Amino acid sequence: FNEKEKITEAEICDQHTGALYDFKIQGGFYKYFLGSNYREMWKQNVRIDCFNLAKEKFTVEKIDGSLRSPDFLIKDRMGNLYRLRPLKKEVRLPEVLRETIVETVLLDQQSALNPLGFMLVASLARDVGLPTEYPRLVYVDARQSAFAVWKDVKFKSGFYQLVRQPYFILKDPEWKLKGVVEVITDKEMVHRVENESRYKVDQEAYLKARLFDMMIGDWDRQKDQWYWMVVPDGKYNLLKPFPVDRDAAFYHSDGVVGWWRRRKWINYKLQDYARDLKHPNPMMIQSYSMDHRYLSNLTLEQWNKVVNDLQTQLTSDRMELAVSKLPIKIPERERQILVDSFKKRLQTLPQVAGKMRLALRKNVDIIGTADADRYVVQSGPGDFVEVTGASKGEIVFSDKFDADVTREIRIYGLGGDDAFKLNWVNYNGVKVRLIPGAGNDKIVARDQK
Repeated sequence: FNEKEKITEAEICDQHTGALYDFKIQGGFYKYFLGSNYREMWKQNVRIDCFNLAKEKFTVEKIDGSLRSPDFLIKDRMGNLYRLRPLKKEVRLPEVLRETIVETVLLDQQSALNPLGFMLVASLARDVGLPTEYPRLVYVDARQSAFAVWKDVKFKSGFYQLVRQPYFILKDPEWKLKGVVEVITDKEMVHRVENESRYKVDQEAYLKARLFDMMIGDWDRQKDQWYWMVVPDGKYNLLKPFPVDRDAAFYHSDGVVGWWRRRKWINYKLQDYARDLKHPNPMMIQSYSMDHRYLSNLTLEQWNKVVNDLQTQLTSDRMELAVSKLPIKIPERERQILVDSFKKRLQTLPQVAGKMRLALRKNVDIIGTADADRYVVQSGPGDFVEVTGASKGEIVFSDKFDADVTREIRIYGLGGDDAFKLNWVNYNGVKVRLIPGAGNDKIVARDQK
């Protein structure tokens, strides 16, 4: 905001026409090294509504992110919270490197992000019954008086995502019918699971969300990008996932720099959406601990059921339909990448899910409850380790692990006076770690030899 640029609210545009962003680096030589990526898609002109905060009765509540690339938390007159997120982010660099070739190249690499991927994700998520933020593309004029108080922020006019904060779902009739009574952050979810036994994660719902991530190539699934919906179900409160922030979906970088960045020793998670997803490991880097905690108590039959459900709901024409609803005409090359890659991933989803399950069974995390749990670990006979867990007389975990696959099993006792019973018929190479929690825990070990 600049005092010299102050204008009246009446001067704020009603509509804006222009390119989403025109990256400075052009030419075949540069594209060979930096990639064609989604450049042509970013260059497309779009005619979109201008977002006038005063006219729409919005106020700015808070600023997140950096001063050069801010996210604004805004509130409407009904008290509903939204977030304004810039389509093109600024890069954080020391002052000496700003406005240099270094900044130009780093900014250019944002051309690998799909500028309207968040809209495609929202359309596909609704097809499979996953919650979505209902994002909207808007143009924001930085000269609006609503931003005047944030004088230190290098806030620029441009295209923004306008997304609802997940708490809106409590007023959504569709989700109220599904029994949602509360929306909480990931930090609050962990606290409740570890301290209140009536809360537990709906692992089938979380698996569905994670396999959906594989379908859309979203490798950036960190803890702070999840909210959780509380749904009472008998004596338990099920916690169902609400994924947010979908900027990384459909990432595509095809130049020499993109190839180099994807190497295992550099940034393995940056997988190109145009390439076949041969293994889910790169997609699991950001969510390693969550996947191990919340996918450990599912049977093979449950995995297969979730895969079949997704393949039924996400038919091969769903991407083409989602693309057709975008506010721009996508260049043929980019459209082909999105449609063809989606179809291939849909076909290979059973194989990818199988590899994901196998990867999670190498090192297994078993999370107890806040009550007094009873775990029995049977090693042998043969190359198997069987683990059974009970709480309040109810079986809460039961599985058998093959020593040819599993290297380590970690059992976490949380609250309550837990008891662990170890029966060793023979040692087959599987390491078992017991991590006691609060309470007076007891370990009884017996070696039959």
